[in-house]
Amino acid sequence: MQGEDKINQTISKVLLTVDQFKGSISSFRSAVVENEYSPSKSKHFSRVLLWKTLCILNTLNIHTWSKGLQDSRQVFEELYKRKDLNIPWWKLRSDNIYYLTKEISRRESYRKTHRQGVRNGTNKVVLTRVNISETKDPLASSNNVDDHEGTKNVELLETIIMDIERLFPGEKFYAFENPYSKQYKRDLIEILYIWSKCNSNIGYKQGFHEIMGLIYMNLAKESVEVPSNSELNKEDLSILNIYDKEYLKHDIFAIFNKFMVQSHVVSSFYDKEQKLMECIETFNVNLMKVDQIIHYNLISKVKLESQLWIIRYFRLLLLRELGNDLETVSLFWDKLVAVQAADVNTPLLISFGIIVLLIKMKGDLIRCDFSESLGMLLHPPINTLLKDSTPEKFVQELFANIMKLYSRKDDDFKLYEIGLKINNKWNNNLRIVMSPQKQERPPSGARDSTETLNAPEKGLSNTDKMAFEKFKFEQRLKKRVQEITSKSK
Repeated sequence: MQGEDKINQTISKVLLTVDQFKGSISSFRSAVVENEYSPSKSKHFSRVLLWKTLCILNTLNIHTWSKGLQDSRQVFEELYKRKDLNIPWWKLRSDNIYYLTKEISRRESYRKTHRQGVRNGTNKVVLTRVNISETKDPLASSNNVDDHEGTKNVELLETIIMDIERLFPGEKFYAFENPYSKQYKRDLIEILYIWSKCNSNIGYKQGFHEIMGLIYMNLAKESVEVPSNSELNKEDLSILNIYDKEYLKHDIFAIFNKFMVQSHVVSSFYDKEQKLMECIETFNVNLMKVDQIIHYNLISKVKLESQLWIIRYFRLLLLRELGNDLETVSLFWDKLVAVQAADVNTPLLISFGIIVLLIKMKGDLIRCDFSESLGMLLHPPINTLLKDSTPEKFVQELFANIMKLYSRKDDDFKLYEIGLKINNKWNNNLRIVMSPQKQERPPSGARDSTETLNAPEKGLSNTDKMAFEKFKFEQRLKKRVQEITSKSK
């Protein structure tokens, strides 16, 4: 849908949404989490409205949006003007598809940083200039940038370009056949380059491009060109300001900071290795509390250390683990954005999300040896998991279980109970049989719902034997707790 029809539909979606939730941002946030505001449940669903109100504006008061967006966009606008943040397109090889001569680069930069307050008769928000003191600015550089710094800048640019060129293969939005794809990718390169230079303590990390690429794609699809010479009223223009294509990069920059930095995702998963290892250890501890069988099988039986597979889960926020259909992970991130606004611990939430996914795969996972387990964890069978469900129902159930675990994160017994309930629903036919003798595994086609965990054979280390004895003791303890719990009821 193009032109005036799309404009009218966009305005209508926003007005209906604001009216539905009576202007309450907390009600709106809850509706997203509880799946009341979703593509299938709401005819006026808008992901742009969802992300920008929850990540940037934090209000459904339309009359305050223009001022809120102006303040947010001003940050990127000023960074874009900085000479030390100029993107060195002209230093790329001349056969690079993103190469621009220095003259063209300067002209393009001048055009973008001298926007007029009025464009073709449509009132625009004027971005005022903010003076940044060079004495206090850690990124300020002298007029003579040394060759080493220039080389580092080009290397950074080339690294980002290489990742962006491999972004979501097969996705039509970024495909070569799409005449706009080159501009989309150039926008992403600019945002990532400026963000990386501004956050030199972190720098650019592989994975940023996928997260930003999905956010950009979802928001760009709904963005519009604000009409010229229109008779729209002030409220309608304020609504369209959220969807304005001209400020898409500004808003993506702000959203990325909120979604990745303020949520502590970057500091937990990307910054220092020690912090990442602490997150992995926290995951192992929580997995032991929620599902001892999966923990024993992976850690003790097949000896698959979590750091061999879990880092990608953490850093990409389950982007690849939820399948090739990007709508599935988009639905998951919608809910993640909604709860982030309530100041939840996002890294811990992702950790519980991984545990819930493992329980969903448990029936196949505990039958695997080391290589099979690693293969399944690196390539989760999401199509099998979605076989009897829709992506939206799957994400809703997944997220509901995550929030149940998160709400009881400090209560070990409750975590254990919730783990049992999830298993009873998803793995009700699975039976674990403790056997002192090693048994031959049946052919894959003959496997049933009963799985045998074998006791350690002679010749294994005392550590392995002790681990297995500990596991058997925990199983007896669990059974006793269940008996006591059932009697008390």
